[in-house]
Amino acid sequence: MKRTIGLLVLFSLGSLLIQSQAVLHSSKTGINHEEHGENVGNRLLSAKANPVIPVVSFFGDQLKPFTAPPAGSLAAVRDTCANFWTLAPSGNGQRKLLVLPAQAPTAWVEPNIVGAEQGSWSAIRADEIGFVWLTAKTRTVRFDPRKPQEGAREMAFAPTTVAVQKDWQIVARMPASNHDLTAAVLGNKFYVAGGLTAEWGFPTRSFPFDELWELDTARWQWRVAGRFGRGRIYCATANFAGKIWIIGGDVIEADGTRHAITTVQLYDPRTGKMTEGVPNTIARPMPMALAANGRLYVMGNERDRDGNTRRLAGQMESIGVGETVWRQEPASELIQGPLAGATLDGKLYVAVRDRGLAIYDTATKRWEVDAQFKPRSCQMTAYRGEIWMLGGRDTAGEDQTLIYSPKTKIWRQGPKLPRPLSWGAAEVVNGKLIVTGGAASYGKDYLYNDLTFVLRRSAAQRSEIRQ
Repeated sequence: MKRTIGLLVLFSLGSLLIQSQAVLHSSKTGINHEEHGENVGNRLLSAKANPVIPVVSFFGDQLKPFTAPPAGSLAAVRDTCANFWTLAPSGNGQRKLLVLPAQAPTAWVEPNIVGAEQGSWSAIRADEIGFVWLTAKTRTVRFDPRKPQEGAREMAFAPTTVAVQKDWQIVARMPASNHDLTAAVLGNKFYVAGGLTAEWGFPTRSFPFDELWELDTARWQWRVAGRFGRGRIYCATANFAGKIWIIGGDVIEADGTRHAITTVQLYDPRTGKMTEGVPNTIARPMPMALAANGRLYVMGNERDRDGNTRRLAGQMESIGVGETVWRQEPASELIQGPLAGATLDGKLYVAVRDRGLAIYDTATKRWEVDAQFKPRSCQMTAYRGEIWMLGGRDTAGEDQTLIYSPKTKIWRQGPKLPRPLSWGAAEVVNGKLIVTGGAASYGKDYLYNDLTFVLRRSAAQRSEIRQ
């Protein structure tokens, strides 16, 4: 990427204070999500180098770009590609549109969007699904930063579904939109590692992250806690033995090739250091890691020679505190392809494509399957003694929530997500259900998410009443 050195300097200056706006990621993407995570082989999905992303912090309504806009400009807004936009004075009472690209945040430039030329603009805003709106006295126009070639179109402003829903609260924004994630919780911190967005910068491009992101839930602030040295996608993230484990997944090499690795890295929040752990025995492109009964279990399968992740049987291994060798656990055709999972009362609950909810008893070492619902790539966690599967593909809707009661083995509907989501992350911190990241299909496009949501107490209570 351009100006990497300049970005490194920006990062060394510390965190930026940013204003939260209800902005979600929307995208045209070069990734085939119908085979998402499958048959990718060595296909190039990203740029060859990762610019450093300035750390961002959430403080109420303050969103501030690193480089201030020209004097007299309107307050800048951030889109879901991590760009900032403003309307700057251009003489004779008119204003012109400027953008501060995420990949080069040192100079404001003119985007040259047809229909958004300089004029008597009086307001600018970014909405929750990624559009930027400009308003003059008698007209309002909207344009998509991901598709600047389509220009700005005149239309009346209307609130999005994210803005009008009442069940979820927007509490923070991630450093950028991201998906292909799992989450881990340690203390009051919520972690996601690596991931990929197809909506980065202006012009928009795909971008893999080489970072561990940490959300402080006491202050609702995200920061970059550590780096891996190369972009990692679909890596597993878990809390075990007082450290955050980042396991396997795909990496993007300097030449742009993508392949799975056995690498295990451990982040210690007490020291802020990243160290190498015991490597896995096989390279899983989409591993799932879950801790139960004093052991950390890692599951998933390798790619075959054709790059397919659905033909080889899934393999599972585990490790205990202080151990230096992974122990082989029973293999199963259940644990293959893209997985989502959660742990509850010593059992591992895993959403398996085309199969349903697979349940592994770590005491008996046996699997069972509930095939009533079969969401894949959902946001999944244990919450209030039950398994919550939020959104996901192969469902009635990517915004639906399914709740499974292990005691009664009965399913029910829960509160809908504030927007459709798959491939994001969910976890519980201090009794609060948090969902962040992810993406979902909207027509022919995919919308990527940079917002972090918390389920409101009233919605959680209503979900219990439905039992």
